[in-house]
Amino acid sequence: MVDNVVSYRYFVTDLLTNQVIAELPLTDVSYTKALKDAGDLSASIAVGPSTSTLSLYANTMPGKTAIYVMRNGECVWGGIIWSRDYDIISKTISIQANEFTSYLHHRKIWKTWDLQHDGTLVYLDTKNKNQYIIELNPDINDRVTLPEGTAVEIVFTDAKGYPY
Repeated sequence: MVDNVVSYRYFVTDLLTNQVIAELPLTDVSYTKALKDAGDLSASIAVGPSTSTLSLYANTMPGKTAIYVMRNGECVWGGIIWSRDYDIISKTISIQANEFTSYLHHRKIWKTWDLQHDGTLVYLDTKNKNQYIIELNPDINDRVTLPEGTAVEIVFTDAKGYPY
């Protein structure tokens, strides 16, 4: 008979050096993988005498710490811790992470070229001193052609979906 025991271990590393800094006894772990997006991970860790030597504040620092999920000694998920919350009643830290490709979402280049925006294009006709407002539809790649040298201001009205 084959023994089908599955064991999970969770390691955090320094994001710059990939040096292992701790193994964390995480609970309530849930993670996903994605093809066209960054998969996510959520987990909890109890804060108390059993975890007092783990330096949980430093070892779960958002944006500076990577987390790896090991299943039976094989790495099945890896990513960056982007946020954490402390629940004073349950005395637990909730950790939220995304796969490494999520790093690109946090860079200006990704936000500039790949995210859709709700907004208003304000076009100022310098000859007639008239101001025209053109509403942009964020679901369609609207193309607006204006005369060369036209003053344009883009006002963003909704910042939904940004992973800050």
